[in-house]
Amino acid sequence: MKYWISHWAAIRQLELIRYPQEFTVHPDFLKSMEIKELQTAFRDIWNMFSSIYEDIKNSPEDYNLPLYEIEKYRFYDSHERRAREEVYIPLQFLFHLIAAGKLNESTLEVQRQDLPALNTGKRYKVIFMKLKEFGFVIDNKPMLTDEQITISYPDNINCLIVLKMIADKVASAGKTASADKAALADKVASVDKVVSADKVALADKVASADKVASAGKIASADKAASADKVASENIVVSVAKTEMAVGKRRMPYIYDFLQCNYRLLEEAEDNISFGRGIETVADTFHSEKERQFAVEFHKTLMQSGYEENLCGGWEGPAMDYSKKKGISLFRISSHETRLILYLRIRNAKPCITYLEQCPEKVRDIFRRSDKGCSNRSNGTCKKAVVYEFEGEQYWRCGCCNPAFYFEKPDVRDIPHYLKLVELGETRN
Repeated sequence: MKYWISHWAAIRQLELIRYPQEFTVHPDFLKSMEIKELQTAFRDIWNMFSSIYEDIKNSPEDYNLPLYEIEKYRFYDSHERRAREEVYIPLQFLFHLIAAGKLNESTLEVQRQDLPALNTGKRYKVIFMKLKEFGFVIDNKPMLTDEQITISYPDNINCLIVLKMIADKVASAGKTASADKAALADKVASVDKVVSADKVALADKVASADKVASAGKIASADKAASADKVASENIVVSVAKTEMAVGKRRMPYIYDFLQCNYRLLEEAEDNISFGRGIETVADTFHSEKERQFAVEFHKTLMQSGYEENLCGGWEGPAMDYSKKKGISLFRISSHETRLILYLRIRNAKPCITYLEQCPEKVRDIFRRSDKGCSNRSNGTCKKAVVYEFEGEQYWRCGCCNPAFYFEKPDVRDIPHYLKLVELGETRN
């Protein structure tokens, strides 16, 4: 590929959530059509989104998107970062267009003043034109200055209805999430102020008691009361802050629309419970075997007392697992929709003897070195794992991620993965 925008369009196409052949649909979405009709319309929408990403990949210049060449700009350069963000613009524009419109039988009527404050330059006029190539019929000239824009989808009129339903659900969820976040932030700030004031008042009271209590009994009692009250209020603060963290989604709700996530249709129109657990990672995998591994591995670690933390980057979501000090010991990562399992082994020597009872595919994990990052080249690396195995010396970088990682993990080998991390968790 020549351009970064094409590179990221290919990845976004891969990230479209694969849907089951038959998936459930909540009754909220079946008021105007039968379930088979809705499922057919959803598949048509999914294929449309895939075709749009494919077209961006092949002809990004047609969308007036940034054409930064891969050979000129390295990964994570500001130009590359701009490309990974702007690849979403055509479907983001479609989302805002659909969400702003009102259904009138088989058409969607969009009032110009109802559109979000988007840039009204050439790019969006181009996107209007491109939408026509994917089955949309747009009355009037494709200019954002028109008072009303009328849109239809004659190939399957149900597509427009389903698009409207999922766009409205995502838009509503986004507004609710913003309001909830603001309310919780206000709650934490309010409790912080109360605790801070109480600490000052109690400290003054203890200082005063110290002066008048010759035996120190009054001061001691007041200090104990002070500690108890502050500890109690600190718990309130902690609970409030926990409320903000619990159920935290990795990405804003609009990404469920951009990934054409069928789960939007499985729950009521005012409910989105997914996007917080292991399904966020597992859904991005293309094979059922990988999805099953992610779910089973997650279940095993949860039953073993680990804590989960949903994370990830532009290449895809990930789930970290830790037990103490928040240090990630395992990670299931979706890297451009490929499953990669990370094991935090800091000292490989205790693992070598154990490998004798492991299958070859587990032993293979230890038969590879990597080049490392800039810390290795400049001689400042402190987190590398160096070891000898089968007469060969290996070097693994541990600066940014757990040092041991591999693709195609096996459910049958989960006990080995856990044991290897247990043996190699502590450095020499």
